[in-house]
Amino acid sequence: MSSIRIYHFVVIFFALHILSAQHDISMNVDLDVKKKILTITQEVTYFNSSKDTLNKIYFHDWANGFSNKTTPLGKRFAEDFLKRFYFSKEEELGRTIIQNVTDKKRTPLRWQRDTAAQDIFWVTPASPLYPGEKSSFIFKYQIKLPSAKFTRYGYLDNGNFNLKYWYVLPAVYNNKWNTYSHKNLDDLYAPLINYKINLTIPVGYKLISDLNEQNTSSLENGLKKIIQLEGNNRTEVNLYLEQGLSFYEFSLGNNIQFSSNINGDDLLPQMKSVAINRIFNFLEDRLGPYPFDKIVISEVDYKNNPVYGLNQLPDIVRPFPDGFQHEIKQLKIITENYLKKTL
Repeated sequence: MSSIRIYHFVVIFFALHILSAQHDISMNVDLDVKKKILTITQEVTYFNSSKDTLNKIYFHDWANGFSNKTTPLGKRFAEDFLKRFYFSKEEELGRTIIQNVTDKKRTPLRWQRDTAAQDIFWVTPASPLYPGEKSSFIFKYQIKLPSAKFTRYGYLDNGNFNLKYWYVLPAVYNNKWNTYSHKNLDDLYAPLINYKINLTIPVGYKLISDLNEQNTSSLENGLKKIIQLEGNNRTEVNLYLEQGLSFYEFSLGNNIQFSSNINGDDLLPQMKSVAINRIFNFLEDRLGPYPFDKIVISEVDYKNNPVYGLNQLPDIVRPFPDGFQHEIKQLKIITENYLKKTL
């Protein structure tokens, strides 16, 4: 009987271990607003949860997909006849400039980009990574942010920034490396990761993120501030940096902080709150509780994947009641976000 209990305990332990993040990322990030460059020092602690010995670790670097017209992303834009990318100026493109890659002992490590995909690269650890072992990789690099006119992410003409796929992260390994290039399909296959980020931005900017803000401090010159962010078991980190604030916020009945900048059709805040709470109650009943304390729903996400047909009719013949359009927009994007975070 005792052996059965021990067996059950071991099964449950490993099941919980698999469902929790096995990699850690800590970053110091400094945004140069004028140059539109992120300067990043990043430590990735990679845990080999497989049964294989790994001699190379693969990483996604989707920010480098904007570096020229021949990347997989550039070719995808050409297939979609996206002329604004083909005829874009050099300063509107994005790229990653990796300065060095080292291990914990500051030993330089060999790395190389995939010859067929410029947004994927591999790093050779100082010694093979055996099953159950961890290894740390320290990257120093810069991200030249692209114009947001290509994917709605990057720098905007009004000085704001929408950041998605803006940093290096490890690929998923399950008997083989699952690497995919950026093709503007919002389909990055990423592992669960625990994040700690120190973000330095000008004091005039406000940050919107679903990570937890631990602390904010001003630098000595008073022109910049450092925001400490933390989040566990995340597959991605999206940041919105604005000089004004287009996002509205309120707390839901389940102690979740909700932030969104989807146009509310001049709805009163109380009506928005009722609609969002109704959506969350519906999803919680069918999918279980939302696993995090904050959720961010952006207009960018909706425009990249809209509900077609709702806005085609003129107001005079539109059969929908007030607020219906706003609620259906929120339902679509909140559901997508909910599924990503809970499944």
